[in-house]
Amino acid sequence: MMEHRFPLVVGMDFAGTVEALGAGVDGFAIGDAVYGVAMKPYLGGGALAEYVTVNAAYGVTRIPEGLDVRDAGALGLAGTAALNSLDTVSPEQGETVLVSGATGGAGALAVQLAAARGARVIATVRPGEETAFVTSAVKNGLAMSSTMTAITREAHPRNCRAPSARM
Repeated sequence: MMEHRFPLVVGMDFAGTVEALGAGVDGFAIGDAVYGVAMKPYLGGGALAEYVTVNAAYGVTRIPEGLDVRDAGALGLAGTAALNSLDTVSPEQGETVLVSGATGGAGALAVQLAAARGARVIATVRPGEETAFVTSAVKNGLAMSSTMTAITREAHPRNCRAPSARM
């Protein structure tokens, strides 16, 4: 079991401004806008706090120019998960990608990244106001349903085990 340190601060994603640097830290300066993931070998040193300490060697990078700090804060863990998933599958132009949980952090980013690669996106969502966000994020090739059965049937009406299907 992972060690717990109290007071326990949860959360991993962060974005903000560098306020101080540890000895020997290169590549960052006080005042830099940064984002990333607070990765610690224990629970309790999370990012949902006014200040967070991170290892400058991994899990933190500068916020690209033009990206709002609030948007950058969502890229750490969720963005990495979405990007790694799509890189693993490597959908080609016109291929179908199913994103389960498209209104969550990783799912919402995966929908946008897959659509940007030219994939046809099928997204599972719960009815509600988040549905509008998903439809606004993708202009073409988006099919949505609140049930996995409906989505699966739409994607592969004859057989889910199509010869070209990849999981």
